[in-house]
Amino acid sequence: MNFTSLLERHAAERPDAVAFHDAGRPLSYRELRDESRRVASLLYARGVMPGDRLALWLPNCTAWLATFMACARLGVTVISMNTRFRSGEVGDLVSRGRCRWLVMWP
Repeated sequence: MNFTSLLERHAAERPDAVAFHDAGRPLSYRELRDESRRVASLLYARGVMPGDRLALWLPNCTAWLATFMACARLGVTVISMNTRFRSGEVGDLVSRGRCRWLVMWP
């Protein structure tokens, strides 16, 4: 079983159950599934392809989890980076990780 099928199963069996809490706000399995689908569609429309590597430079939040699940859905490898890293460290990881994409806060 992979992340996508596990999320789909939970969303089908108990859609309103809490999957994640972000800043005191509960997020249901249905909401997580729907958001990960939305992000996957957005990434795909931008040209993200299976086998690509994506650097994920976000704090622990709903957006991080939805993006990770979207990448799992698309077959994209995630290189997760600490938000305390500075631009030089991020650049090094993006380069050494051969990342074609970077997701970060605006």
